[in-house]
Amino acid sequence: MTARLAATDWRQLGQTPIRSGQIATWVVQWHGSDSGLDRGEILRRRKDWIEALAEAWEAARSEGLIAVLGVANPNPDAFFITRHGEEMLAEDDPVAALRARRRLGVELHPRLERRLRSLTRAGAFEQAAFDALRDVEVRVRDLAGDPRRPSNGGRLIGADLMRRAFKPAGPLSDPTADRGEQVGMMELFAGAFGAVRNPLGHGNVEWTDPTEAAEMVLLADLLMRQLDRIEQRLAP
Repeated sequence: MTARLAATDWRQLGQTPIRSGQIATWVVQWHGSDSGLDRGEILRRRKDWIEALAEAWEAARSEGLIAVLGVANPNPDAFFITRHGEEMLAEDDPVAALRARRRLGVELHPRLERRLRSLTRAGAFEQAAFDALRDVEVRVRDLAGDPRRPSNGGRLIGADLMRRAFKPAGPLSDPTADRGEQVGMMELFAGAFGAVRNPLGHGNVEWTDPTEAAEMVLLADLLMRQLDRIEQRLAP
C-alpha cells in the first residue's frame, strides 16, 4: 500500500493523500469502470475491500511508514510517507527489510544496544551481527582470564576460545551442571562462532534474507545474556 501511495508524485500535484478518499479511489479503480455501477454503489458493494485497505493503512501507520500530516494540513485524514517509509521502499526487498527491523525492535543487551542500533536502523545487519559476536568474544576472553594456547602462548580466538573457556572444568563452565549441560553450553558458544562469526570474518557471507541476519544479532544478544548469568555466578 505504501508503494502504491509513493507511485503518485503528490508534490507535483500540489496535493496530499487523504485516507478516506484514497481508499475509495482504489476500490473504484479495482472494481473497474465497465461494471455499469456508479461510485456510491461500488463502495456499498465492496465494504470488504474498504475494510482490508483500512487495515493495511493502519498497519503502515503503526510501522511508521506513513504519518498524519498534522500542522501542514489540519485534516486528520491527511497523510504523508515518512522518511522511514521512503527508506524501506528503497530496499531491494522492502517487506523482508521491514520484518528484520521488526525483529530487532526488542531491547538489545546494554553492551550491544548503543553501537548496534545505528547499524540495524541503517539495515547493516551483517555488520551488526559481526560486531555483536566480536563483543561477545571480548567479554568471554575477559571473564575466562584470557586463556592462551599451551603450545606457544598464543591468544585463543573464535571457536577455540569458546571451547577452552566453556569445556567441562573450564573457567566459565558451571560445576553444578551435569556434563551434558556443560558440553551443550560450550557447543552453543563455539557453534555461534564456527557457523556465524568465522564466515562473517572471512567476508564470504551474503544473506539474502535480512530477517536471517537480524536473527544472528539476536543470537549474539542471547549469548551476552548468558554471560550475565555466568558473571553473576563467578562474582565473589
